Amino acid sequence: MYRIAISALFLLLTAACGTGIDPVEQPSGRFEKWQASPDEYRLQPADELDVRLVYNPEFSDRVVVGPDGRIHLSVIGAVVAAGKTPGELAREIEDLFAKELRRPDVVVVPRAYYSQVVFVGGEVGRPGVVTLTAPSSILQAVIAAGGLLPTARLDEVVVLRRTKDNKPMMRTINLRQVLEGRSMDEDLPVRRYDVVYVPRSHISEVNLWIDQHINQVLPFSRSFNYTLNRDLGPINVP
Repeated sequence: MYRIAISALFLLLTAACGTGIDPVEQPSGRFEKWQASPDEYRLQPADELDVRLVYNPEFSDRVVVGPDGRIHLSVIGAVVAAGKTPGELAREIEDLFAKELRRPDVVVVPRAYYSQVVFVGGEVGRPGVVTLTAPSSILQAVIAAGGLLPTARLDEVVVLRRTKDNKPMMRTINLRQVLEGRSMDEDLPVRRYDVVYVPRSHISEVNLWIDQHINQVLPFSRSFNYTLNRDLGPINVP
């Protein structure tokens, strides 16, 4: 269990990702303000793409986004793809081909998506790393982790996420409202390397979990520390 925690939380602390719907956020303390971004899919390493030149099909390619976020096209070479929408990438490739072609119309079509990896902990049936192969919500990630235990507190589920600038954000969501059909906006789209924690009682439970799975487990815990007060204000202790 600790190995799972180390792997998933290390990825959280070193990876950037976006966010979707923007329900009312909790006070953030030293966490970044929760940021909303468009729901359109942004490309990731290991995604497989068709790059089609509409009027010059001989220059079309099927490529995979590399670990460095780049694709390699047979004519123009390396192009950064990760973090861009298919439309944004298509326009950039058009600009590159415009130097050689009269009508460089480009369409980028994703053929296969890389799985999203998230960590779900707390009062769920199978806490640990969850691999999602399709766009999913927080509730769907919780269900994939074995569902909610009877002891779960549903109105203060914690979500930790990184901004595109690799800074930590945190908010709570009310899954009770989602399950009762009163507010589907609370069911955020999950993002790669999210950490979702379902507490048992109140925020003190979250503090205990963070202490056990972050502060006492990660090798750099002495210089990096999460603590949450009752207003969900995190404190970074040097």
